[in-house]
Amino acid sequence: MEKEKLLFLGEKIKKARKSKRLSQLNLSIAADMDRKTIYRIEKGLNEPSLASLYKISKALNHDFINEYIGISLEDYNKFHKTFEKTIYKLECKRNICKEIQSFSEIYENTNIEYIKDSCKQVLLFLKSLDNNLEEIEKRNLLIKSLNVFDKKSKNINKNNYSDFELRILMHIAMTYINIDNKKYLKLLKFVYENTKKDNSLYPIICINLANAYIIIENYKPCLEIIDNAISYYLDKTEIPNPIVYFTRSVYKRLNNMAYEEDYEKAILIASLSENKELIKNFNHAKKAYDDWIGTK
Repeated sequence: MEKEKLLFLGEKIKKARKSKRLSQLNLSIAADMDRKTIYRIEKGLNEPSLASLYKISKALNHDFINEYIGISLEDYNKFHKTFEKTIYKLECKRNICKEIQSFSEIYENTNIEYIKDSCKQVLLFLKSLDNNLEEIEKRNLLIKSLNVFDKKSKNINKNNYSDFELRILMHIAMTYINIDNKKYLKLLKFVYENTKKDNSLYPIICINLANAYIIIENYKPCLEIIDNAISYYLDKTEIPNPIVYFTRSVYKRLNNMAYEEDYEKAILIASLSENKELIKNFNHAKKAYDDWIGTK
């Protein structure tokens, strides 16, 4: 947006907030956003993302999306709800067939180019998750997904990325494991450094980055990164992802530290969620590490 439009938008949001007798803190809570972000948007210092405008619009019962971007809140609402459910299911390792179908239907039925492109970006990303694909095939789909709105796969450090595009970059990084570990680590570090600590992607990138350091046998940064992931869950009073504790157990095992407690926590949390496949993977990985360490 132009600076004048940002200032005008900020004033409109401020006026709507005050008409509801809400403080910036009250609005940040209602919209599930950081208070400083609300302050900067109202001052015209930050260009709000579509997701932020959506949250503010819902909290203040005013369609800022349609007013300033030309997309109806109803159309975006369909996409946003499906997107949020998809991310949640991905992080819980649940089936997303219904969501893929929903995105396809939204793509076919909407006349709004932005929504079409958003659906295209998500569908390309989801297609890349097929385990039957070769790494190069996954990477090509992810790069296409990243480039839907702009050519963002080049000059990484010069581009601004949405939260979802950072997720795409993380998955691109994962296609380089044991193929180009230098690029693998570089991309993960970029995502880690640019992901907000209250974002649901944060603990996942922490786990992946810690594992990257373990793979290249540079253990020094691991513990702090893993503890950052655990802090994310504790701050939100959520049960941590069991992979966090398993990763910490691996780090401790490789550094001749007592690791059993973290391993048992990982198994316990996975058991509570009845994730038998994950428990099987933990046991298999533990045996592989034990065998590998036994040969050193």
